[in-house]
Amino acid sequence: SDRNTSAFVDLYRSTVSDQYVPYIRPSENGYKTDVRWFTLRNSDGKGLMVVSNKLTGIGFSALHMLQEDFDVTDGLVYESAGKGYSKHTIDIFERDLIELNIDLNQRGLGGDDSWWALPLNKYQLKANKVNTYEFTMIPITKLDFDRVWEFYKSYK
Repeated sequence: SDRNTSAFVDLYRSTVSDQYVPYIRPSENGYKTDVRWFTLRNSDGKGLMVVSNKLTGIGFSALHMLQEDFDVTDGLVYESAGKGYSKHTIDIFERDLIELNIDLNQRGLGGDDSWWALPLNKYQLKANKVNTYEFTMIPITKLDFDRVWEFYKSYK
């Protein structure tokens, strides 16, 4: 949330595979913020549309990996690490699945002073504050998506 000024509100097209960023030390990635709607579709155009029910949007990620794939857990032996203390890019593999995470938001990254500072207060999620969000999931076909896409392109 504290880094989203690098992309404008717009319509974007991409694949799930392209969402993965091969950081040398793997960590969660591909997260999008302030999303009004998105679709996930197969090669036949069938899929799922997720629409935020709030103007502020939602956050989401969709990857061909599980979130656990990015975790480092003591005692597990990773292919390149030997002792389980670190993971590297070669330890992350695409799976035959899509893990979809839909959230209200994530805490900002912080690091305004070379990565030691916490995020600014406005980008922190407070445990003592109740947060709510809503979204609607709609099954779609290629025809449905093409109509939505044309509407939004002409609306712009």
